[in-house]
Amino acid sequence: MRKKHAGILLLGWIAGALLFLSCEPAPDFPNEPRISFSRLEIREIAGSSFDSLIVFINIQDGNGDLGLRDSETFFPYHPYAIFIDPITRDTLKYRSNDTLPDFNCENYEIIRRNTAAGPRNDTLYVIRNPNHFNFFLDFLVEENGVFRLYNWALERCTPNFHGRFPLLSDRPGQRPIEAELRYGIRGGFRLLFRNSALKLRISIKDRDLNQSNIIETEPFMINDIILPPR
Repeated sequence: MRKKHAGILLLGWIAGALLFLSCEPAPDFPNEPRISFSRLEIREIAGSSFDSLIVFINIQDGNGDLGLRDSETFFPYHPYAIFIDPITRDTLKYRSNDTLPDFNCENYEIIRRNTAAGPRNDTLYVIRNPNHFNFFLDFLVEENGVFRLYNWALERCTPNFHGRFPLLSDRPGQRPIEAELRYGIRGGFRLLFRNSALKLRISIKDRDLNQSNIIETEPFMINDIILPPR
C-alpha cells in the first residue's frame, strides 16, 4: 500500500450516456474515442481544508467500447507487473538487489502476504501498467512561466489521479455512443497550489486500448474559480 497524502480522499464517477437506438441513421463517429472539454468546478468542502474538483468532458465513440468492470484487473488491465529474480526465481524486494532504485512510491508496492510465520509486508519492485486505467488526469503546474507535469507519486508519495470509469453500454463495442462524464476528486488543492497556476491534461482509452485525443484546460488559479460549499 502506498502512503497516501492526507489531502486525497476519493475518486468518483458519474456518466450520462446517449445511446443511438432509434431508426435514424447512427452518427458516423470514429471507433477511437474523441473527447472535448466541457467545464470545471472547484468547490470548498464545508468545515474542511479539502476541496472538491469536478471535471466534465464530452466523449464520442463509434462502437461504444468504453468502460471497465471493477473485476477487470487481469491482463491487459492488470495494475502492475512484479519482477522475478532470474536466478533465485523470487520476487525482487526492496534492498534485495543492489541494482534496484532507492525506495519511491512509483517503483515499489507494499503487499501484505500470509506466510507460515504469519502475515508480513513485502516491498516489491513493480512496473505500473497504464492500461489499468481508462481515464487519465494530469496536473500541470506553472514554474518560471513553463508548465511541468506534477508527479504525485514522486513528489507527494500518493497515487496519481488516473481512474477507471464503468461500462457506458450494456453492449460495448456494438453501437455508437455519445456521453458526458463527470469525474470528481477531493484533495487539499488550495493549500498545495495556492500560489501556482494550473492546467489539467485529460485523455481516455477504450477497451481495445485505443487512446483518445489529449485535451488541456486553460490555465487557472484555484482561488480565482473556487465556489463556496453547496
